[in-house]
Amino acid sequence: MPRSDQARLRDIAEAATRIRDRVRGLTHEGLAANDVLLRAVLFDLAVIGEAAKGVSKSAQANYPTVPWEDMAGMRDVVVHQYFGIDTQIVWNVATTYIHELLQKLGDQA
Repeated sequence: MPRSDQARLRDIAEAATRIRDRVRGLTHEGLAANDVLLRAVLFDLAVIGEAAKGVSKSAQANYPTVPWEDMAGMRDVVVHQYFGIDTQIVWNVATTYIHELLQKLGDQA
């Protein structure tokens, strides 16, 4: 059974919240040096991107400032180009764009 748009939006918000909470108080170096934590963040980035791919265009229209294609693209990088992950990009996403995403989702977060 396919997941509803509401469930996928909730999945995105929950994964983003986990990322935000996991990196709180860390530095880029701290994240890059902690393989388990880095992999957890990467997994949640993949969840966000996969869920974003499944949100209908009509539901996406309700959140016009959410970067739907960028989230899906990040998922593709994490899953298909896992061998070349740039931890600085992951850090920037986790510490800047995740906060912005949660603000844009509003009541979903």
